[in-house]
Amino acid sequence: MPHSHKKPWEAAGRLAGQEANGNLTPLLMDIFQHSKDEYFCELDRRNELRKALSLPMGLSVIFAGGLFSVLKGFEWASVPICFALLFGISSLLTALSLGVGIYFLVRSHVGYEYAYVPTAKEVRKYYDDLVQYYGAEGNNDRAGEDVIEYLSQEYSENAHHNALKNNSKSAFLHRANLCIVLTLIFLALTGALLLISDFMR
Repeated sequence: MPHSHKKPWEAAGRLAGQEANGNLTPLLMDIFQHSKDEYFCELDRRNELRKALSLPMGLSVIFAGGLFSVLKGFEWASVPICFALLFGISSLLTALSLGVGIYFLVRSHVGYEYAYVPTAKEVRKYYDDLVQYYGAEGNNDRAGEDVIEYLSQEYSENAHHNALKNNSKSAFLHRANLCIVLTLIFLALTGALLLISDFMR
């Protein structure tokens, strides 16, 4: 399972890099750097997805108010029944698309637990324990390399976990945006029908 904490710890890689000996293979360092970059990329992506919620949420509030105003201004008794039925269907489609869109917005924001690498204190303790362990064997140089390997695994696992969460959020947000577009179309149609009904009276 990914290692979860309240806050991501960005200095772990730098500490390990400073403490590691110069015998680390280029491949190990490449894997470490790739895992670290992907981890922070997914955290940035999480933040961007959060920011992307503001526009559809604002439009949803505006469209809800617009639909309420249109329904309030329509006089059902003053138009033919077929026209009233058409207006009702258009209003219902507007409300449904708006409701589904809001549902997808909620799903894209609620219920996601992200994973973070260990804290600085935890990594420091892990390193100190390794120094004591390898010191007893007369091999202190292995401590830094093992910390790098440990952090590389943590970055990799947590980046994958967070990527799955972001993919799910992105999919729900995409569906929400589609519903918002449909809401705009149906609301425009409903508003046009309201204007036509005013000329019919």
